[in-house]
Amino acid sequence: MEGRIKSFLNVIALRRVVAAASFAVLMLVVGALNAHAVTTPAEGSFMYDAYDVVVNNLLKGPFGYVAAMFVFVTGIAMFFRQLIIPGVIAMVCTALIIKSDSIITSLGALIP
Repeated sequence: MEGRIKSFLNVIALRRVVAAASFAVLMLVVGALNAHAVTTPAEGSFMYDAYDVVVNNLLKGPFGYVAAMFVFVTGIAMFFRQLIIPGVIAMVCTALIIKSDSIITSLGALIP
């Protein structure tokens, strides 16, 4: 009988934790601040040269292409070795490298 009571109390405690976590997530979503759109820096603005070198010349250039293909081939090799989760992570990283310019702009990685 005591085992059933302990089990019942554990279920109630778990439900309270889930309800509190759900409430916390709801408050974070409802209380979010305004989002601000960020664009790529204009030529001549502060940090444009750094953005141009890192994004346009490295990530969107030959270095980014070679890095993306290396990660892609590594992911395929992991799939052949039946390492599924690292292979999926490699595929996601390949997509991140290829779309890095739009990701940087959307996340606002820019110093105005």
